[in-house]
Amino acid sequence: MKWIAPSCMFHKCWMATILLWTLRRLPNALGLQFGPLTPVSPHVLSQKPLTSSTFTTAANVIMTTNATKTTTTTAASAAASPNKPVKEFKTTLYKRELPSTCTAFNSRAGKRRLASALATGGLRSFFALMEQHATQSEPAYCGLATLIVVLNAFAVDPQQAWKQGVPWRWYQDEAMLNCCLDLEQVQEKGITLSDFSCLAICQGLSVDTRHAEDSESGSLQEFRKAVQLACVEEKEEEQGSSDEKDNDNMTPRHILVVSYNRSTLGQTGTGHFSPIAAYDGPSDSVLILDTARFKYGAHWVPLELLHQAMLPPDPATQKSRGFVILSPRPEDATHEQEQLSQHNLPISILFRFKFDVTAQKLQAQFYNQFLRQPPNSEQVNPDNCKMTASVTWEDVLRYWTDNGTNLSKIYKILEPQLKPPDAATRQLVQIILDQIQQLLSEASPDLDQLTGESSTSLQTASSSRQCANHNSKKTACRPNLSRTLALGPEQAIFLVFLSSLKAQERQGLLELAFPSNDGTKNDKNKMAREQLLASAEMLETVFGLAVSQQQQQKEKPSEIKAADTNGS
Repeated sequence: MKWIAPSCMFHKCWMATILLWTLRRLPNALGLQFGPLTPVSPHVLSQKPLTSSTFTTAANVIMTTNATKTTTTTAASAAASPNKPVKEFKTTLYKRELPSTCTAFNSRAGKRRLASALATGGLRSFFALMEQHATQSEPAYCGLATLIVVLNAFAVDPQQAWKQGVPWRWYQDEAMLNCCLDLEQVQEKGITLSDFSCLAICQGLSVDTRHAEDSESGSLQEFRKAVQLACVEEKEEEQGSSDEKDNDNMTPRHILVVSYNRSTLGQTGTGHFSPIAAYDGPSDSVLILDTARFKYGAHWVPLELLHQAMLPPDPATQKSRGFVILSPRPEDATHEQEQLSQHNLPISILFRFKFDVTAQKLQAQFYNQFLRQPPNSEQVNPDNCKMTASVTWEDVLRYWTDNGTNLSKIYKILEPQLKPPDAATRQLVQIILDQIQQLLSEASPDLDQLTGESSTSLQTASSSRQCANHNSKKTACRPNLSRTLALGPEQAIFLVFLSSLKAQERQGLLELAFPSNDGTKNDKNKMAREQLLASAEMLETVFGLAVSQQQQQKEKPSEIKAADTNGS
């Protein structure tokens, strides 16, 4: 064995350390990433003289090992999201500095504006929104995140748990809003002002949408009125009534959401959604609760400048952006119970009535007139609203869809019931809906045959509780669509069809759907059959009530004709 002087061996070890140190940092300088180096034992170095080939071999081993680790990590990521490649960035950012046009909420000037807004009553919706303020989970989810903040601020019950394994119902995940749109497309392109309005309607909110380019409804003056409505307290609200307690929950009546172009404010980016939480009169500015908190925090913006930011057209619609005035629809469950109790009727687990609107009452009256002389009926009893010859399924389907041109007409007389919170009722409802769908699959004609091939996607959307193609004249975003049962238009019409049959025919049809001798499912089938019978009897009674109301009120024929023209 060749002997190496200690000093020489020391220098060689030192050179090896320097080279290995250089090799370790060279990939980082070139933008490559490798794992930690494997330590080299001094004993190994002393066994063999160090040459250039030795370093080359060591470098190859290190790079091969770390490349394998990188490949394994990438493969694992791909396996986790097989259809969605992860976009990688060469650099990352931490927030953006607000331009001079904006005043940071947590700055001294921002705090002074908050105090001024408090003194002038401009925090009407501030506390409810600030309590629920959240950050959007995706760069293009600003509209969805804004709507979640608004729904929680209004204390809207989503009628579903916010995730599996927990009993709490709460708006947390953007997927809970998915009734109109494909979330994967939203993640890529975002949403438009009409999309946002549709989503809000589906969650049970009343929506007043304005485009800034509209000189009447979306003008600067109208925007000021909307800010006043949503943000500025009325005098009686500031003083409070004698019945109110100090710890009463002050849910806002209206919340204002804006859709605007960031670049007009001097910010980076383009289209964006955010709620307006406050108004400061002396500075004539509004507080934007930016949902992209990773980019910009909450900030004050001049009211007039924000309106200007709504004017540039949205490339997706070629219309200007604008603002939306949102308010919670009055929960009519209590009111419905009061109305039904007056007529000794139970509450259906499938649908709710619309008693308050005259147009809905008139729809029931018109249907009674139709039942007196249906297209296929030959014998009619003029003294009774029920036919002596039964109406057919095709008759009813054509009537409630205007011969296949209007799938929303049925929802003018009733709307699906809210989702039941308990598992037993949900299971019972599902049994009923499944059996109705089974009966409909054997009925002729169906909606596809009635409306033609172009309606296939529309009917599928209606059945799956989606309101895609919501701009179509054939359908509209149904109120509470995401919070209610999956009662499609054809299923709802079937309930009306049941109410139009004679009692014996109704019993016989339901016996086919829910046989009483079905062994283990006998009890559930019996309950389902009873619920359907009760629902049909409720509808039958309501249609009869409509006729009596018409006779009592003696409404003018011209008024009925006008309502029929505008309402159907």
